[in-house]
Amino acid sequence: MSHAQTVILTGASSGMGRILAEVLALQGFRVFAAMRDVDGRNAANAAHLRAIDARHPIVPVDIDVTDDQSVIEGVQGIVAQADDVDILINCAGLMSAGPIEAFSTDQFRLILETNLLGPFRMYKAVLPNMRARNAGLIITISSVSGRVVAPGLGIYTASKFAVEGLAESLGYEVSGLGIDTVIVQPGPFATNLGANQIGPANPALAGEYGENGRLDKMLGERLFPLLEQCNISLDPRDVADLVLDLIGMKPGQRPMRTTVGMDAGASRMNEFTEQVQREYLRVMDFEGLARMAP
Repeated sequence: MSHAQTVILTGASSGMGRILAEVLALQGFRVFAAMRDVDGRNAANAAHLRAIDARHPIVPVDIDVTDDQSVIEGVQGIVAQADDVDILINCAGLMSAGPIEAFSTDQFRLILETNLLGPFRMYKAVLPNMRARNAGLIITISSVSGRVVAPGLGIYTASKFAVEGLAESLGYEVSGLGIDTVIVQPGPFATNLGANQIGPANPALAGEYGENGRLDKMLGERLFPLLEQCNISLDPRDVADLVLDLIGMKPGQRPMRTTVGMDAGASRMNEFTEQVQREYLRVMDFEGLARMAP
C-alpha cells in the first residue's frame, strides 16, 4: 500500500471493534480508534491498542457517538492530523434482550442513540471531507437482526432495521459522489456484545410473560450448540476478513449488504430485496443510483 489509508473506527474499545482496529493496523492502515473516555474507563483498552506493533500506531480518539459535539470535535481533530478520511467504520453498538414491554423509554432511547443516531452523527461528520475529494467508503456494521426478527430482541432489532434503512438510503444519495456505503450483517460471534447487553428496566414485568419472558435466554441456549453442530465459525476475525475484502473491491462494485457467519436466511432476503429495490428505482427513474454490483 503506497499510501496508508485513514480509517475512523467507532466502538474500538472492545469486542469486534477492537479486533477490527488491530487487524486493520497490522494490514498497514492508519487507524483512529474511537471510544468513550480514553483517559478514564477505557484507558487500559486505549493503551492496549497503542501498543500494537504496526507501521502506523493506532491512535485512540475520545468520541462518544451519542453526543453531537463529541463527534464533531473528535472527527475535526482526526482530520487535522490526517487531512483526509478514507474509510469510516461504524461498529459502536449496544445490545438489549428481553420483552419489549419491560424496557423503559430511556433504555430504548439509549439503544437508538447508539445504534442509529451514532452512525448518523458519524456520517454527517465525515461526509464533508469525503465529498470534497469525491472519494470515500463508509461501512456500517449492522446485524442479521437487521433483517431477521428473533423474539426477545425487539428493541435491538428495531435499531438495526432502522440503521439499515438509513445506510442504504445514504448509499443511493452519495452514489454519484465517489462514495460507497455498505452494510455488514454479522451473525452471532464470540464477542462481549451479549455480556454487555442491556436488560429490561422492569424484570418483574418480564417475569409475568412466563416462558415468553425468557425467549432471549432460550435463543442463546439453543443458538450456540446449533452453531457448533453446524460447524459455523464464531471467530469475530471473520468479520475483519470480510471488511478487508470490501475495502479491496473497486469503488462502485461493492455489494450493498453482505452477511458473515450464521445469516439465518438474511442473505436470501438481501437478494430478494435488492431485486425489489432495483425495480423500484427503475420505475422512479432513479436506476442510476443503484450502484451495487450486478
